[in-house]
Amino acid sequence: VIAEKEGRVRDAAEAFIKAQEIDPKTDLAVKIGELYLSIGDTRNARLYMSQLVNDDDAPAEALYNYALRLQREDLWEISIRPLRKAVEKDPSLEPAWRALATSFRKTKKYSDAANTYKKVLTFGDDKLQWFLYGWSLVKSDRTEEGIEAYRKTIELDPLYAKAQYNLALALISLENHEEALNILGVCRELEDNSYRVLFNMGICCYALEEYDRSIELYDLALEKKETSAVWNNIGLAYLALGDKKEANSCFKIAKGMK
Repeated sequence: VIAEKEGRVRDAAEAFIKAQEIDPKTDLAVKIGELYLSIGDTRNARLYMSQLVNDDDAPAEALYNYALRLQREDLWEISIRPLRKAVEKDPSLEPAWRALATSFRKTKKYSDAANTYKKVLTFGDDKLQWFLYGWSLVKSDRTEEGIEAYRKTIELDPLYAKAQYNLALALISLENHEEALNILGVCRELEDNSYRVLFNMGICCYALEEYDRSIELYDLALEKKETSAVWNNIGLAYLALGDKKEANSCFKIAKGMK
């Protein structure tokens, strides 16, 4: 304790380790882990703090706090187990559910993430949680459910640009180009004619066989950022209009940029 107060963290940790060897206690092991974590020694920190997860009497709050420390070190996979245990012990611990959903999302366990965000939302509406729920649903190939989650996000905040844009992309993936185009029109105002919005508006118009309008939108996208994808799509639009010469010219530029 004296060494810790004096800032001699390693000395303090070694002293606590000796005490732990004499009388093993979970809270003491956690204390040792916290000391190691404070000086960036992640390996030793995990060695001692992991004892908390194996303790059947560990409180949910302690498990949650341990998991948060792991998340701060980007140890998302390792944080899942203590978080699972935390919510099993205390299903009302909303922050632990949120943290668990984040860990699932960060480790690309999108279906688990979606199911956990659904649980989070039982505690109350939250636009960010609805957005992340929708994102996880789409990533787990549950696009129609994801669309409804994005709609709920927008209902809570009509100016949520990410939700508007992601909703449009999800609709495009289901070939609902007309509605996607309308939503991208809103995004165009929210994102001030961004490249990605103009590009996807061009895609929608092309799918709707509005080839002249798609070319106009692609030209506007080019003013924001010149990419081979835009030139290639302009070429496709010209080809659909029967202008092979202009189409080949665009394809040539696109090929030269790859």
